[in-house]
Amino acid sequence: MSNKLASQSRRFYDVFAKLARSYQHRDSNRAQYFGLSVSQTHVLEYLDTSGPLKMSELAQKLVKTLSGATRIVDPLVTKRLVRRRTDTADRRICRVEITHKGQGLIEKTRGTLADEYRSVLSEIPASHRESAILVVELMLERFEEREVFD
Repeated sequence: MSNKLASQSRRFYDVFAKLARSYQHRDSNRAQYFGLSVSQTHVLEYLDTSGPLKMSELAQKLVKTLSGATRIVDPLVTKRLVRRRTDTADRRICRVEITHKGQGLIEKTRGTLADEYRSVLSEIPASHRESAILVVELMLERFEEREVFD
C-alpha cells in the first residue's frame, strides 16, 4: 500500500469513526422518536424494509441476544406496531412483522429524520452533495460484501 493511500485510509477511518460516534450519540441523546426508543425505531425500519423476520434474525440485526430483542419487541406488540406470528412450517419459530400502524409511524419518523438531513445537506455545497451520498453508498456496499456489519 502506498504511503498516500495509507495516510488517506487512516484519515478516512478517523473521520468516519468520529461521524459514526457523533451520529450514534445524537440518537442516544434523543430520548424517543414519536414514543419509540432508538432500538424500537430500528426494529420498525428492519421489518419495513425486509419483511417479516424470525426473532433470531431480528436479534442478529440488532446485535442483541434473543431475550434482549424480545424486550425491545414486546412494547411494539403492545402498541400494535408489530405482531408476532408462529411459523406455519415450524411452530417453534416466531416471526415478527410490521403492522399498517407501524408502517405509518416509521414513515413519519423517516420524514422527520430526512428533514434533519436536509438541514445538514443544505450546508454542503450543492456540487458535492451527490458525491457525498455516493461515497457513503459505495462504502456501505463494500462493508456489506465483507460482512463487517453482519
